[in-house]
Amino acid sequence: RAVEQLHYQQWPDHGVPRNPAQLLYLVERVNNRDRESQAPAGPVLVHCSAGIGRTGTFIAMDFLLKMAKAEGKVDVFHCVQKLREQRVSMVQTKVR
Repeated sequence: RAVEQLHYQQWPDHGVPRNPAQLLYLVERVNNRDRESQAPAGPVLVHCSAGIGRTGTFIAMDFLLKMAKAEGKVDVFHCVQKLREQRVSMVQTKVR
């Protein structure tokens, strides 16, 4: 099995992404892995230094973008609440 690692370096710890459009592109790139390869892509692992701030924000972005596409609306509070049921402190600050 092949493993592909994507490393986004423009998002400082305890900060915000320097270029949000690049981060949206990264989410899209991760979600388009199946279309880009001949074999089905395996599971996705997302992790930052502590596994809660940037990780939680990335996962929330992915979830909310899919929700917006499917339902035409998003519920940020519900999304963050569900993430925090899985891991305490996911999405650390409002700014993120």
